[in-house]
Amino acid sequence: MNTTAEIFDRIEHFKIEQRTPEWFELRLGKFTSSNIYKLFASATKEKKAAAALKSFESANYKITATAPEINYACKKLQFSEEETKQAKKECKEAGKGCLSITLLSEKVLKFCSALDNIHTFSEGAETFILEKAAEFIFSDKDSIFVNDAMMWGIDNEEAAKQAYLKTTGFIGLDVGFIEAGNNSGSSPDLLVSVGSENIGLAEFKCPNQLNHLKNVINIKTSEDLKKHHLNYWFQCQHQIYCSGRNWCDFVSFHPNLLNGPYAGLSLSIVRIDKDENIQAQFAEILPKAAALRDNYIKELLNKI
Repeated sequence: MNTTAEIFDRIEHFKIEQRTPEWFELRLGKFTSSNIYKLFASATKEKKAAAALKSFESANYKITATAPEINYACKKLQFSEEETKQAKKECKEAGKGCLSITLLSEKVLKFCSALDNIHTFSEGAETFILEKAAEFIFSDKDSIFVNDAMMWGIDNEEAAKQAYLKTTGFIGLDVGFIEAGNNSGSSPDLLVSVGSENIGLAEFKCPNQLNHLKNVINIKTSEDLKKHHLNYWFQCQHQIYCSGRNWCDFVSFHPNLLNGPYAGLSLSIVRIDKDENIQAQFAEILPKAAALRDNYIKELLNKI
């Protein structure tokens, strides 16, 4: 079952070309696939602790916690020396199932649980969210930063698509933008059909010679992509989330190898299957990011 369909309305824009003013306007303020990884950067322990202190009372407590976790919790909860001593003893016994949870040990174990489970945006993520708010304020629909490497990729994307479709025998369909509700969206390089089933996507990368060969050698599985290019792994997973499809082929391509004795090295295709865990995290975290973005906008407008 496609659980993402229950979370948002999906709108596929086939008549809008990518990198046009209309395309930029659709993307304004939305969290899109190429930068979605920024929301998942780890916050500092102190930032997580500050968030845990605000919400731990409503958390479920952990059955067990390590001694360092208990010490840190007691410190952040500002327990007295006597309370800390008592909490350590109670948590240790509770972990063995030898003692009922008391109010003191419950606070400690709830704080430890909140520290483990609450999602706290890092400073980098908060800056990224502010950038999304700024898009609304400035409404810049006509420009985007493009360096030489990006332009190389844009220029060679069509050749990569044709090589991919020829190799796989799949059917491809271009799409300008997929809106996933009001707060998120994606611009997949290609929607992929296998026979009569519209089940996949393809993401094309056209790196320089050395980086392409590194991709050929190092990236053979989804876990490899996650290890070597975490941002690309997030990009593929978010495209799956927005499109409702089951997988995304990560394709590395270099046109200079397409004809000649090393043609077999010109195209590398790695299947990235839907990761249910990260799909659930998108559904949880994107509304929180949107809420913070909206708070930034409200704060800025209140200064007018």
